[in-house]
Amino acid sequence: MLLTDAFCHTATIRIAAPARSTFEFLGDGNRLGDWSFGCWQTKQMPGGLFAGTSLLTGSPTFVRILADAQRLQTDHAVGRSPDALSPLIVARILPGALMGDADAASFATLVVWRAAAPEERWRQICAAHDLEMFRIRHLIESEHPV
Repeated sequence: MLLTDAFCHTATIRIAAPARSTFEFLGDGNRLGDWSFGCWQTKQMPGGLFAGTSLLTGSPTFVRILADAQRLQTDHAVGRSPDALSPLIVARILPGALMGDADAASFATLVVWRAAAPEERWRQICAAHDLEMFRIRHLIESEHPV
């Protein structure tokens, strides 16, 4: 049975690169602007903060990334101002072998929680996350050719 979740969205994709490489890419705030439609053309600011522009709304977006190398997980606190960041996005990477695949592969999952987003904005966020997975895979695989 497939359940539709009104509060959380996940997207997962297989990437032909080792888990550590995928984790390093997703944990690099300087690369965020290469793939995140909500934080395009990201620039690093003081204090581990990154700022970009949403391609969907034109609004500024601020992100702070907490990367946990042992768990291969990044937590992204996001918001429209540096003082109002909410921990709404998680990226988790699994080694290919854990999923019955090659060690040289990995699986990346983005999880985003809805918070107070209105219905249309929530649908945009979910669609953007689905598409971002293909962009992430393309960028990582182009740096790690098989």
